[in-house]
Amino acid sequence: MIKVIKQHSKIALLILSASGLAIAALSGLSAHIDWLASLCTQGGSGCRETAGFAILRLPLWLWGGIFYLSMLLIILRAPSFTFLWAAAAFGLEFNLLRIMFAIDVICPFCLVNFAVVLFLVAASFERSTLWQSLSVSLAVCLISYTLLVQQNESLLSGYQGNKTAIIARVRDQKISSAELESATAARTYPLEREIYEQKKEQLDRMITGILLQQEADRQKVPLEELIKQLAKARTVQISEKEIDDFYARNEAQWRTSGAPKAELRARIRNYLMRQKTYETVADYARSLAPEEEVVSYLQEPPPPMAGLDVDDAPALGPQDAPVTVIEFSDYLCPACRKMHETTRVIKEMYKDRTRWVFKDFPLSRHKWSKKAAEAARCAGRTRQILGISRYFVCR
Repeated sequence: MIKVIKQHSKIALLILSASGLAIAALSGLSAHIDWLASLCTQGGSGCRETAGFAILRLPLWLWGGIFYLSMLLIILRAPSFTFLWAAAAFGLEFNLLRIMFAIDVICPFCLVNFAVVLFLVAASFERSTLWQSLSVSLAVCLISYTLLVQQNESLLSGYQGNKTAIIARVRDQKISSAELESATAARTYPLEREIYEQKKEQLDRMITGILLQQEADRQKVPLEELIKQLAKARTVQISEKEIDDFYARNEAQWRTSGAPKAELRARIRNYLMRQKTYETVADYARSLAPEEEVVSYLQEPPPPMAGLDVDDAPALGPQDAPVTVIEFSDYLCPACRKMHETTRVIKEMYKDRTRWVFKDFPLSRHKWSKKAAEAARCAGRTRQILGISRYFVCR
């Protein structure tokens, strides 16, 4: 009976090792095969970020391949060392998982590989070598963590998702990347958006150029000739309204140019015709290849997000309401007072489907705003203590 169990365990270990070897190979190939890269990025940008990590100048996917090949040989030639070898791999995989979550990325290949290693540990478990295996796993964990951090320092410190990166120290006080990003997000986000838009525009042009060049090569004609043919076959028309709208949007610029209006309108017409012609050619280029064959990995910058503690703020509505509205208001602000007429209608309309949280926002130009807010807070606290009302918001 024991012999049968061991035989089944050996088969399971061989299957797991072969699966792990395949995962390592796919991870390495994802940098060269577009559809694999596309599949990986469905779970986030983690594959691209972790692909640059290495130990002793060897990429992690190659270390994975070496481990699984070694595991296959050990299972076949020295099965008594299987649990020890699996425990060593767990020490390394544990660190990789720690770092992956520390820099806030998700790599599907890494997660699947971690699961395979866990199954290998479970399938090869040997009580007789438990403490030796734990010792090996801990030793590998400590050594690999040091190597990963030291040899991939630039990736860890430079990655924008690494919120724990320390970028300055003032005596015993540290400033993290997250603190700096939070303080500058509102000012830097417009610049990041502008950079992204310029990169996206240029990337679209490069993709269009590649597709058109491939089509020109297929038709065995010069690229310029193909573009001329496309432009001729797709004649565009510019209406007077389009010229008027463009002129109105840039009227301040025209005033400084000093050119006659008729000349400006001719320039605008030519510009809009070139732009429309390019758009039609670009649409044609995009139609030359299926969507899955043209994949962009350029990421849009995330908008700045602010954390807000509303636990102690006065509120109306159930805690589990699907929508929470946070209102910042000044008791002496006429505009705020007028808005209350609208918000009252909204509260009545949606009732228990919204939770309305009130935050004091006293403006400096209203002399008694701060005192009014303090008085309202005191009154609200008093009513809560006396149990008069569960929720209280002053108006």
